[in-house]
Amino acid sequence: MHSNSLYLIKYKTICNDQVWHVNHHPAHSPANSPKGQQISKFLLNKHPFIFKIFFSCSKKFKKLKQMTDLLEKPILAQEIKTTHDNLELKTIRVFAGTFNVSGQDATESLSPWFQCDYDIDVYAIGFQELDLAVESYKSYIIDDKTKESKWTDAVMLALGDNAENYWKIMSKRLVGILLIVLVKKEHAPYIKEIRTDCVGVGIMGMMGNKGGVAIRFRFYDSYLCFMNCHLAADPNGLERRNQDYMDLCQRLTFPINTENYSTLYGWVGDYIPNAVAGIGGMVGMTTPSTPNENIIGAGQIMPIFDNDHLIWMGDLNYRIDNISESGIKSMLDDNKIEALLSHDQLNRQRRIKQAFDGFEEGQITFPPTYKYDFGTNIWDSSEKKRSPAWTDRILWRSQKNEWCKQLSYKSHMEILLSDHKPVSAIFEMKLKVCAHIEDDDKIIHDNVIILKDNGCDGHDTD
Repeated sequence: MHSNSLYLIKYKTICNDQVWHVNHHPAHSPANSPKGQQISKFLLNKHPFIFKIFFSCSKKFKKLKQMTDLLEKPILAQEIKTTHDNLELKTIRVFAGTFNVSGQDATESLSPWFQCDYDIDVYAIGFQELDLAVESYKSYIIDDKTKESKWTDAVMLALGDNAENYWKIMSKRLVGILLIVLVKKEHAPYIKEIRTDCVGVGIMGMMGNKGGVAIRFRFYDSYLCFMNCHLAADPNGLERRNQDYMDLCQRLTFPINTENYSTLYGWVGDYIPNAVAGIGGMVGMTTPSTPNENIIGAGQIMPIFDNDHLIWMGDLNYRIDNISESGIKSMLDDNKIEALLSHDQLNRQRRIKQAFDGFEEGQITFPPTYKYDFGTNIWDSSEKKRSPAWTDRILWRSQKNEWCKQLSYKSHMEILLSDHKPVSAIFEMKLKVCAHIEDDDKIIHDNVIILKDNGCDGHDTD
C-alpha cells in the first residue's frame, strides 16, 4: 500500500498529536452543515497535504455519497497519515527591516541598510510616515502609488545587482505605512495563498495615521506573516500604545483559502468530534482576545497569530521611563545601554504581559533609533529636545522556538535621511515541507486502485 494513501477514520493532529476518533456516520450528521463546512475548510487550509489527496481523489468520484461511503471500507479504518510522518524541514534566511522616514523622499541610498553577510531568501521591509502631508489621505483613498513606487524602487536599487534575483510578491499600504515583501525567484513555485490586511488605529481609533499592515503567505507548507505598524506617538501614551497593539491583534485577519473548495469537502468537519473545542491546539498560536472558536464560527477568516512564523516590526513608539532627557543622554555617553533598557517601556510591558506577550526580541546592543536632527547622528537639538528612545523594533514568534533563530539585530547609523534610524534583523527559519507526490495522476491512480480493491464502486469521470 502506498504511504500516501487516503485514510479517513482517524485524524492525528500535527501540532499536539491528539487523536480524534470518528464515531458517527454521515447519515446522522448533515454533510453540508455550515459548521461542517467551516471546520473542514479550516482543517484543509491548515493541512495542504490532506487537501491535496482529497482534491485528487475527488476527481474519480461522481457523487458525495461515493466519497462518504468510503468510511465503511475496512481499508479506511486507519489513521490519516499526518504531516509529522512525512515532514522535512527546509532552512531559509529572512531579512526584516523597519524605517520611519518622517515624510522624506527617497533621496539617499539605502544600501547600508541591506548590507549583510547572509544569502537572503525573503526580504520584508516596513516603512512608516511615508507621507506626512494632509493630502496623503487623499492619495491613499484614490490609490495613488507614487510614494509606494519610489520607495520600492529605492529598495531594489539598494539591493544592487542582486535585485534581479528577487520578485515582489506583494506590498500593502495604509496611508503612510507600507510593507513590501520580496522573495527569491527560485522560490516562486512554492509561494501560494498570499493574503493581506490593514487596520487603522489612529484618530478615533480608526484612522490610518496610525495602524498596521500585514502580509501572510504559504511558503512550502509553512505559513509566514509579516506585520508592519505605527503605534501612538505621545511620550506619555503608554496605555494608548498597548491598546493600539491589542486592537491590531483583534482586528487584523486574513480570508481563509477558499480556492478549489466545493461542497464535496463540507462533510470532513463532521467526522471530527469536538473539533471546535480542540482546534486551538491544531492551528498553532492564539491569544485570549482572538480565540479560534470565534474565527471558526465566522467561517471566513484567520487571525494574525495563526502562522508558523510571525515577524512584527515597526515604529512601536515605546519610550524610556523615569529618566530625564539629559539623564538618558548621559548614560548613552557612558555606553550604559543595558541599564537604560531596564527602563524601556516595551520590555516592561512584555514582562507584565500587557503587550507583545509570547514574542521574542533579540538583544539590543545599538543606541536608540530616535530622535536625531535630520541629516546627522546628533540627538534632537530642537526646542522640544525629545528624549532618545528605542522606538523602532522587530519582534517575532514561532510555533516552535527552535524553528526560528535570530542571526543579527542592529540599527544603521550611516543613513541620515530621517530623524529615525532604520533597523534590521536577520532570521534563520525552518519551513515545513510535506512529502508531496508531484504527479497528481499517480496519487489518483494509487488511491483509486486501493479503494476499488476494497469494494468501492466509484467511477471515472474522465
